[in-house]
Amino acid sequence: MLTINPVNDPPQEFNFIYPTIEDTISISLETDYATSFHWETSNDVDSDVIYELSVTLDYFNDIYTTNYENITDSSTDISIYEWAILMTNLNLPRWTLDYVVTAADGEYTIQSEAGQFVFQNTSLSITRQLDPLSYKLYQNHPNPFNPITSLRYDLPEDALVNITIYDMKGRIINNLVSSKQSSGLNSVQWNATDNAGQPVSAGVYLYQIEAGNFSNTKKMLFLK
Repeated sequence: MLTINPVNDPPQEFNFIYPTIEDTISISLETDYATSFHWETSNDVDSDVIYELSVTLDYFNDIYTTNYENITDSSTDISIYEWAILMTNLNLPRWTLDYVVTAADGEYTIQSEAGQFVFQNTSLSITRQLDPLSYKLYQNHPNPFNPITSLRYDLPEDALVNITIYDMKGRIINNLVSSKQSSGLNSVQWNATDNAGQPVSAGVYLYQIEAGNFSNTKKMLFLK
């Protein structure tokens, strides 16, 4: 009897489409919107392909990288607000960033060529007070989300900050932040995992900030 063992073919090679080194994307602390990344589809005849986008700012060998995971399409939107905060804190009005996309089918992983683009931080051309006047917790973005969302908050003074994720029964899901932080405009990402690093179920969750004498709670919706 002839036995044929199936062979899993790796995802096909692919390249990025947008942005390129010719593209300058304006970012600002005044706005919170998303910018899009696009790449060619990596075809796989055997299985579905999952993509991961990695964006890196190399500031004289200080490396800042954010990974955007579990992407099922050949494009994704990322929030520019965290990058505006980073570049403002580094006093960077303009900088070239690198990015790369990987495609995986559960067995094989293939990577696109490296891409570059420019962030133009218009916040540094605006005369403004970077330290907020009061505590504030913003609505998460994006909302609904899958699986990463950003939580923004303002600190008018240095404070011990606790940000906790709860389910709708009031059970603690993730102690996301528990540290002393400096005054300013801040944000943190939640990737829909619990304190053990395990993915949580889809549904409505609460996120609460406690800082100084300030406390506030908002709802967010995780979709799968």
